[in-house]
Amino acid sequence: MAVLDKIKGMTVEVQVAGVALQEYPDEKDTTPSRSSNYIEALNGSQFAIVCKTDDSFSCHNKSIFVKVYIDGVCMAGKWYARKQVKNATYKFESPQGNSELKFTFTPLAVGSYFF
Repeated sequence: MAVLDKIKGMTVEVQVAGVALQEYPDEKDTTPSRSSNYIEALNGSQFAIVCKTDDSFSCHNKSIFVKVYIDGVCMAGKWYARKQVKNATYKFESPQGNSELKFTFTPLAVGSYFF
């Protein structure tokens, strides 16, 4: 689960058909303000980014803003009021502003090769 150590009580996972995918840490990325992991997926599979909070999650502000970045591009984001953030699940399945288009894994391009 991609999550920052400083944010207690929050987890983030990538799901296909409602099942969380296995994540592998990016050992090369040591940036303290970010979590970077890899997953394995089948081309053409639709996926969702799921953010969950539990009782230990604490929000001192009036709201939080959850942003979803895919390959370094902000694809979705939403504000949640403080009263909405304990024991909650937020699911992002499509780019913001286009609910008909679903997140879908595409072939991986490395150089001139596709996998």
